[in-house]
Amino acid sequence: MTRASILRMAVAAGLLLSLGVTAGSGQAAAPKKVFHESLSVATTAGTAVTGALAASTPYDFAFMLTNDAHSPQAFGSAKIVTPTGFSLGSMSTNVSTFHAADSGGNVLVTSTGPTGSGIAPGSSVTVTVRVTTPATGACNAAWPTFVKQSNDFSGSGNDFQPADPAPGTTTGGGSLTITRQPTTTQWNAAMAPGPILSVVDPCGVAVGSFTGELTVTDGLGLLSTGSVATAVAGAATFSNLTFSDYGATDTLTATTPGYASVTTDAFDIVQSLVPCVAGTACNSGTLGDKNGTTLASVNANAGPSADHLSTTVKGTNATGLFPACDASGEPPLGAVVTFAVTTRSKTVTMTLPKVYVNQIPNNGAPFMDICLDVPVGQEFVDKFGNTTTTGLLPDCTTKRTVTCVSSRGKNAGNEVITFKLPAGDPHSSWF
Repeated sequence: MTRASILRMAVAAGLLLSLGVTAGSGQAAAPKKVFHESLSVATTAGTAVTGALAASTPYDFAFMLTNDAHSPQAFGSAKIVTPTGFSLGSMSTNVSTFHAADSGGNVLVTSTGPTGSGIAPGSSVTVTVRVTTPATGACNAAWPTFVKQSNDFSGSGNDFQPADPAPGTTTGGGSLTITRQPTTTQWNAAMAPGPILSVVDPCGVAVGSFTGELTVTDGLGLLSTGSVATAVAGAATFSNLTFSDYGATDTLTATTPGYASVTTDAFDIVQSLVPCVAGTACNSGTLGDKNGTTLASVNANAGPSADHLSTTVKGTNATGLFPACDASGEPPLGAVVTFAVTTRSKTVTMTLPKVYVNQIPNNGAPFMDICLDVPVGQEFVDKFGNTTTTGLLPDCTTKRTVTCVSSRGKNAGNEVITFKLPAGDPHSSWF
C-alpha cells in the first residue's frame, strides 16, 4: 500500500467520525436541539400574579426561552402564538441583539446579530409582553412557541423541540354555579342535603379567595328561613332552607354581587317523606299536617308488586288547600307521602277513627270520598269522568281505572277506606 492511499483512508475515517456515523449503523445520529420555556405574570405595577387572571385587564407576561445546554446550535428567532381573545401591547427583550414585535397578533422574536450568534446552548432570552386578557375569560389558554435557527423565522414549525408543555393561563373572575342541586323537601323542615352554590373560575374550579355572602329566593315565595349563606373557599352550603307550605314545585335563584344570578332545577315541597326500597320494609315515621297536627302513623311494607301504606287519621288539615275537591262537602284530611319506588303500584288503607267519623254529617261508608292530588303528567279520571290532577277518586266497581277506591267499610265504628295509586306515581296526597 502506498503512502498516498494510507492518507486517503485516514481522511475518510476522519470524515466518518465528524459526521457522527456509528460503526455498523450506516446512518448519522440526529442532533438534539431542545429549548425550555417558562412564563411568569405580573401586574403593570410589577406585582407577581398567580392563579386566575382578571378579565379585561392588562398584565406583563414574561416568556423565558432557554436553549438546552446539550443543543448543538444557537437559535436566532421564535414565534409565540397568542390564544384567542388576548390582545398584545408593548413588548421588549432582555438581550440587545433580539427584537420583539407584533406579527399578525403573535409575538415574533428575531435576532439582529449575525447568523449563528443567537441564543447559544445554555443561554436564554426573556421576552416581556403587555397582554390584555379577554372579557369572556379563558381556561388554561395555551401559548404555543416555535423556535428556529434562522434569524428571520423563515419557514414554519420548529427547528428546536420544546422540552416543556406550552404555558397556559386562566383568565376571568369566574361565575356563580350550582354545585349541588336542591332535593325534594318536607315543608317546615330543613332541606337535607342542602344545595351548594359556588363561585368558580373558567375551568370550573372553586375560587378559594371568595368568601362573600350568597342569597337565594324562591319562585313561589314559600321560603321561610336559610336564604343567606357565607362562602368558605368559594362554596356556600344552604343548610337551613325551610318552606311555609307544601304541595308545590319550586325553584331557587341565587345571587351575589359581581356575578350573574343562577336558577336551580325544580324541586318538590311535600307534606311528609316516607322512603321505600324494593324488597324491604318502609321506614316508620309520623305524618303531620301544615298546622303541626299529627295525622297518621306509618307502617308500610313493600310487597312484590305494590307498596302498602296503612294510616289512621287523627286530626284535620287546613281547609281550602285543594278547592277542586270541595264537592265532597267534607272537611279535608289526610297526608302526602313520597315513595322512592315509582315502578310499582300502591295500595293505601286509611282508617278514620269513630270519634272523627261521628263529626261528619251523613257519616256512612258510602259518603266517604278520597280526594287525590298528583303532579302534572300523572292525570287520572275522577268520579265525575273528568281527566284531572286534583279530584275525587271513582269507585273501582264503576270505573275501569287503576286509580280508584276499591273498598269502604266499618270496623268497630271506625271508617276504613282502601284505594289504589298507579305505578309511576312518586308522590300523592289524599284528602
